[in-house]
Amino acid sequence: MKKAVVALISVLLISILSVSGVSAYQMPEGMLVTLTEGESFENIQSPQVYGYVGDTDLNGKVNIKDATAIQKFLASIIEFDEDAKRLADADLSGKINVKDATAIQKFLAGISSEAPVYHALFATDDEARFQFMLGSWAAKINISKELNNAFADSNNGLGFDFKGIEVGVLLTLNEDMSYSLEYDDRTFAETLNQLRKEYSEGMIKYFEQFIKDNKLNTTVEKILETSGYKSVEDFVNAAVSEEKLKALMDIDTVKGKFKVDKNTVFITNTNITDDEYVGYFDFGFYDTNLMIENGNLFENHDFYPIIFERQ
Repeated sequence: MKKAVVALISVLLISILSVSGVSAYQMPEGMLVTLTEGESFENIQSPQVYGYVGDTDLNGKVNIKDATAIQKFLASIIEFDEDAKRLADADLSGKINVKDATAIQKFLAGISSEAPVYHALFATDDEARFQFMLGSWAAKINISKELNNAFADSNNGLGFDFKGIEVGVLLTLNEDMSYSLEYDDRTFAETLNQLRKEYSEGMIKYFEQFIKDNKLNTTVEKILETSGYKSVEDFVNAAVSEEKLKALMDIDTVKGKFKVDKNTVFITNTNITDDEYVGYFDFGFYDTNLMIENGNLFENHDFYPIIFERQ
């Protein structure tokens, strides 16, 4: 029995990096992002207007007249058309109230440093959309399916069922038409903790089945103790160490140039060529987020649609 147990533990310890596909997991030749379940471009209304949030009269600037207009609208003295209503929500709370007028007044008085947001969700003007998408955006990608497939392909029979393993990425689009996509190490601790949690659950489930199938009079804890581990946590921390996860997340930054053609962004990749646009993605805006509908960035199209949040 002891040889079988030692062999089992050895398999579990090395499985996190040895399974097919995981050790070779690399940043795709484009952007790596996340999906939000249930989101679809089909549910988003066609863009109508663009402008600064708070600019109720659509004159291209936010001033005291806009704050006054909101107060008059709330008092039913004046009416807003649908475009004005979209921009009157100055604090982006999802509704128009006196706080929107106050937010504008505080900004104009220098009490608040938060400038009005350029609301490109409704942008139809190409330049307006381009200006809005510039800057840094963060997203997460759920790699659970890839991990499960990798473990299944390894034929080790461990039967893990990862569900919530995510890694973060940062996408930066610059005004000089350069871009970069890099791993967001701010999410490392979160990824590590979740991976350890789900690895532990899968490992315990497998050990319990191993004990049952071999009709052993023992427990998971006792099996681990015979191999020098003080607890399940001690074992999992060794199997899923910070060093192993860092090696797994050792992903090169992708960078190059980009160009925009209506709702499509074309990108180069300096790892392949400096001049040829080898990637593309279709984009839009949802609230203040950048949404990617599709593209050739992933072979697995289950990742789409993808939502980035502004940083």
